Amino acid sequence: MTSHAPCAVIVRPMDTNDPCLSRVNNNYVLERTLTDIRRAGGLDMVALSISPSVPAEIREILSSWDVDTLPSSHEQPQKRLLECMDRFGTEYSAVFTSYSVLMDAEALARAFDQVRYGRADAVFTHDVIAPKFFMVMNRKAARFLAETYSQPLPPFVFPERLRRSDALSIAPLEGLELPRERFLWELLFAGERCAVPEHVLGLFLDACPPRERYDRRAFDAFINEYYQLRKPDLLEDAVKKMARHDSSLRLAKHINYARRLCGHLPESRRMGLEIGFGKTPLTLLLMGTVFERVEGADVYKYSSEGVTNGIDFLSAVEQAGLNLLPRETVKYDARSLSQRARFHHMPLQQVPLADNSVDFCFSKVVLEHVQDVPSLSEYLARIMRTGGVMLHEIGFQDHCDLSYTNFEFLRYSREEWAKKCKETNLWQNTDKGTNLWRVNDFIELWGGLGFDVEVMERDVRVAPPASLHPSWREYNDNDLYCYRAILKAVKRSG
Repeated sequence: MTSHAPCAVIVRPMDTNDPCLSRVNNNYVLERTLTDIRRAGGLDMVALSISPSVPAEIREILSSWDVDTLPSSHEQPQKRLLECMDRFGTEYSAVFTSYSVLMDAEALARAFDQVRYGRADAVFTHDVIAPKFFMVMNRKAARFLAETYSQPLPPFVFPERLRRSDALSIAPLEGLELPRERFLWELLFAGERCAVPEHVLGLFLDACPPRERYDRRAFDAFINEYYQLRKPDLLEDAVKKMARHDSSLRLAKHINYARRLCGHLPESRRMGLEIGFGKTPLTLLLMGTVFERVEGADVYKYSSEGVTNGIDFLSAVEQAGLNLLPRETVKYDARSLSQRARFHHMPLQQVPLADNSVDFCFSKVVLEHVQDVPSLSEYLARIMRTGGVMLHEIGFQDHCDLSYTNFEFLRYSREEWAKKCKETNLWQNTDKGTNLWRVNDFIELWGGLGFDVEVMERDVRVAPPASLHPSWREYNDNDLYCYRAILKAVKRSG
């Protein structure tokens, strides 16, 4: 790569679990990546932009790295990018994130050339995993982001926001990952924080000498070996066919959620039930390899073609040699699913399930969209067996813009918000209309219906609205500003 290749690394680590602080053999992997690429001539300037909210002890760690640190007075990544460009004294810069540890050196050089010679205002890696994401953009594009948007924009949404300007030329870098390759990497972290686990990073660094570490072919070779695939081409075909219905990321999220469910299975495994299975009910189909029988209900996204293709996909994955669930939990093969799984295009309350018939019920970011939570909960209390387990992941933030955690809807009471959702047709889009139930509301309701309820996970970001409605003042911050939680409920005897 030629000279004048600056890079702004936009980070905001609030604790030591942040991916930018991942370590292998006592070395910080992101620091190692940045210094290796710089020494190889891929970058000639690197500035690590640190937001003002980063704790002092973490600032001290970052300041010890072999890169220039730039403490900022801005929280907004887009403003910090412009700040870095001023520091460089350049009209363009690459943008890395906390996740940027699998860099494609050839693609980075190509992106710099396109921006440096005026062929594009911004170039970004398209359809790749987060550890391979980067952008190169000029000052014109960076200024558009900084001057147009006041809320913090994660760098991953920069490309989409830049496309909203008719005055900018935005170019994606295509074909940097095979569909199979991306799917396999995403199985490592989909549904989590999208960072490669430290033990896997260690294996990758051991397997690839520095001269090969930034070559895209190394990524594919390593991930195939990691999963010990018998028939990679068969998996490649299966992922491509499913792309018409679900991205590889969504497939991986289904599988990883099913893996997490396996940690909470009841002793009796006669019937499993999913609320809101989606257009490709992969999680429920995977549970169909664990339970004797599975049922699902979805009001909006039922697709008979999605069911058929999901079964075909799981059958192909089995033949490719990829084990999706722990071996000890799987009792049935995917080919028998068509006889043991039933899918209903209707509200759950209308599905004719017998009392005390369901051993396991689950959902993923569905219950926040249910308008009549008490009615649904009463039905669940009736059909769940004694000792039966429910596991529900619920998204409690405002769904109108999911690019950042937002609680502006707490300016309204629950009744006012429900009216607003109805008037603006938010309920017609299951991804937007929400019911404003908070974590403790579910705990209190289900506890009164005969369940012992436990909060397995609770993610909180205290981000109050401009004006909090009085009806919320008795809620504590951990409840009010929880944006995601997993609740486990076990049906009591009697």
